[in-house]
Amino acid sequence: MKITTTLWKRGVLSFLALLAGVAMLEAQTISADETSACENDPVVLKAEGFASSVKAIDWLRSTDGTNWTTVRSTSGNVGTFVDDMPGMAVRYKAKDQNSATITNTVTVTLSTNCAAICHTTSTGDYFSGTDFDPESGVTTPTPAIPSEVVNYFEENDITLISQNSTYEVTTDLSSQFGSYVPSLDEGGNSNYYYMYTNPPSSSQPFEYRFKCSTYVGKHYRYTMRFYLLKKSDNCGGSAKIKLETGHGNQTTDRATLDIYDDAADVKMKSLDITETFGSTDLNIGGSDYANKLLRVEITYYGYFPDDKYDPNSGTYNGLQYFTLKPLFQQFDGCFALAIDYISAEIESVCMNRGAVCVGESAVVNAAGFPKDAIYKWEKKNADGSWSILNIGGFDMVGSQWSNISIPVTSVGKSDYRVSDENDNTVVIPFTVTGKDCDPI
Repeated sequence: MKITTTLWKRGVLSFLALLAGVAMLEAQTISADETSACENDPVVLKAEGFASSVKAIDWLRSTDGTNWTTVRSTSGNVGTFVDDMPGMAVRYKAKDQNSATITNTVTVTLSTNCAAICHTTSTGDYFSGTDFDPESGVTTPTPAIPSEVVNYFEENDITLISQNSTYEVTTDLSSQFGSYVPSLDEGGNSNYYYMYTNPPSSSQPFEYRFKCSTYVGKHYRYTMRFYLLKKSDNCGGSAKIKLETGHGNQTTDRATLDIYDDAADVKMKSLDITETFGSTDLNIGGSDYANKLLRVEITYYGYFPDDKYDPNSGTYNGLQYFTLKPLFQQFDGCFALAIDYISAEIESVCMNRGAVCVGESAVVNAAGFPKDAIYKWEKKNADGSWSILNIGGFDMVGSQWSNISIPVTSVGKSDYRVSDENDNTVVIPFTVTGKDCDPI
């Protein structure tokens, strides 16, 4: 370390001044809030110990320890720099902008134990499942489910198993649906569908497995959007849909089912099912539903029970997995059927990975909460207490606030949480990180 000091006095004073200079320079350090991070997760670095005369701090980054690049400058002698983790281990150091003296080096390794993030279907819906987009390089019209389609179930430790062999994954529905094209596809062939190539009759297209040791005592939500074409007036009157659970019917679950005239975007039928699951009769046998593209949106809300859970074996009543199976019943040759997307999640929050620019907003979605949830969003204060989050003059408490946009006003991390006001035993904490995106 090279120190330049003007010795204007001799003896003890000059010696003390020299020691002070050494201490001042050695105190220039940086630290990171994490030693390991997932790709695109925010890494918050802080610089301390710089002399009060320092006007700006340069931040340097390297992925090999040899080649360094200045990636940000922060004003003042105490700086906070937020970086998005690259796809490999990374090193950081800092320096006074007007000095060659370098701080210590901090290394952040790449983690693969990563939380689920928000995903969006081709038609703009948040989901945690599959939109049936084939994996890169897969060209077969019958890709293996789930291995050959983009599948986010595994991010949440949910196993998807295909139960049907008469399907095609396609953007073109014309072989079964003629000239009808879903309106959410905006008149093009850009969205992939899981289309039955034969009438579905009575079939279970998929099975979902939730590990009991992970999901016991948690609420879940299962969502599916599919399209129906009823090809004549007087048929299809017995069509039903059901969700079978491997753990039985001892929990009281709920479902909502909406049927739309897709072209007109008019809701033709809405069902709110509050009894323990059984078969739900669609009641679409009349002529009103014929020769129309019907969009069906169904959501099941349920609970994985804990009354017979054995923590020693991680099983519920001897079961290693809770299972869900959607079942189409008595869908005869009258129907063409294509599934747009499927999604399953438990109580959680999802948000885009990475820091958010100061002045913008972080979009946060609460997933898997019960049907009648009253969402309560809170922010942690500087003294450690919590207060109701207020955005734009509105307290974020209510059934309508399943997703919110949180304004980001400062660099660094802010802690939040969301819960169901009906059941405060489930509290989901999360963090929003702000970064400076102004040009260097």
